[in-house]
Amino acid sequence: MIFLDVNTFFGDKGGGIRTYHLAKIAWFRKHPEHRYVVVGPGAENGREELAPNVLRVRIKGPRATKDPAGYRLLLDAKALRALVDEFRPDVVESGDPWLGGPMLLRMRRKGARIPVLSSFYHGDPVRTYIDPWASRGATSFARRPLAKLAGKAFYKLQRKYDVTLVSSREMERHLREMRVPAALTPFGCPAEFLERGKSHLRKGGRRRNPGAPLRLLYAGRLDPEKGTDLLARAVPKLLDWGNVSVTVLGRGSREAVFRNEEWLANPNYRAVGYIADRSKLLDVIDGHDVLLSLCPWETFGLGVLECFALGIPAVAPAKGGAGELVAELAPEALYAPDDLDGLLDALLRVMDMDYGKLSAKALEVAARYGSWDDACARMAAFYGRRIPEAKR
Repeated sequence: MIFLDVNTFFGDKGGGIRTYHLAKIAWFRKHPEHRYVVVGPGAENGREELAPNVLRVRIKGPRATKDPAGYRLLLDAKALRALVDEFRPDVVESGDPWLGGPMLLRMRRKGARIPVLSSFYHGDPVRTYIDPWASRGATSFARRPLAKLAGKAFYKLQRKYDVTLVSSREMERHLREMRVPAALTPFGCPAEFLERGKSHLRKGGRRRNPGAPLRLLYAGRLDPEKGTDLLARAVPKLLDWGNVSVTVLGRGSREAVFRNEEWLANPNYRAVGYIADRSKLLDVIDGHDVLLSLCPWETFGLGVLECFALGIPAVAPAKGGAGELVAELAPEALYAPDDLDGLLDALLRVMDMDYGKLSAKALEVAARYGSWDDACARMAAFYGRRIPEAKR
C-alpha cells in the first residue's frame, strides 16, 4: 500500500493530531511492505526521509499563529498535486476539512488518480465552533440560519469522500445521521503509558493515601472549545475544598487565565505550561489521581485513554468520545456538559468510590484499545480491504 497523508495541522508542535501522525510514522517504519508519505505545511519546502519507506514532506505555508513553530496553512495546491502524481498513492487521507481535503477533492474531479480518498475526523467543527457561535449574543437569532447553512454545506462536502474515519462510536453515529459514510477505527495509546500502567499493576495497583489531597489534572489546550471556561469556574471552587490539588497542563489562548496570581500563591495549585518531552510528560501525568476532561465534543478523548493506561480515572461530560470512554469505566463519573455543579458532584462520587478498583478497571479499558501500533494496524487493515474494491 502506498499511503499519502495530508494534514495542515501536522507540525512540530501540537496535541492529539501530532500524536496520531507520529504513531503512524512509527508503525510504517516497522512495515517496509508499505510506503508512507506524510505531508504538512512548513516554513520552507523540504523533504525528510525518516526510513527507506517513510517520507515527511513540508510544503511552504504562512503562519496561522504568532509562534513560528506553531500551526501553518497548507495552501499550495499545485505542490500537493505534484506529490499525488509523483507517488501515485493507493490511499490519500486528509486530516483537515478546511484546506487539504477540499484541494484533494478538487484534484480528483480534475483527473488526479486517487483510488481511495478518505477523511479522518479529528474534530467536530459544526458542533464545536459553528453551533456555539450561532447561540451567543444578542444577534443569535440572525446567526442561526447562517449556522444551519454552514452545517449543511460542511456535511455535503464531507459526503464527497469515499469514507470518513472516526475514532469513537459516538462520532460514527453522528456522521451517519448526517448521511456521511463513516467507519470506526479507534485510537490506542503510547506503549510507554501501557507499560507504566502494567508496572503499577505488578506492584499491587494504584492506591490513594486517604489523608492526602486528591490530585486533579487538566491536560490539554487552553482554548474555549476545550472547556477551559468551565475549568476557570471550577478551580476556585476546588481550591476552597482544601482536600484537593489542581494541576493545569497546557497552553493556548486562555493560558493567562490560569496564571492567576491568587491561584498560583495557593500550594495546592500548579500551572505547568506545555511539556514537549514525552518522558517528562508521562511522569507529570502519572503523579495525579483523577483527570478532568471538560470538552463535550472530543472525537475520541485521547488524554482520557492515556490516563486510563496509567490507572488514572477521569470525569467527563456525558457526550462525545471522552464521555464514551468514561462511560466504559464508571457512568457515575459523567456529568452534563458545561455544568459546574455536575462536575463537582461527579468528583465527589469518584472520591467516594473504591479508588483501587476504579484504577484497575481503567487499566482494563485501556488494554482493550491497546497501543498505537494496534490502532495503526486496524487502520491499515481497513484500507487494505478498501483498495481492491476501489481498483475494480
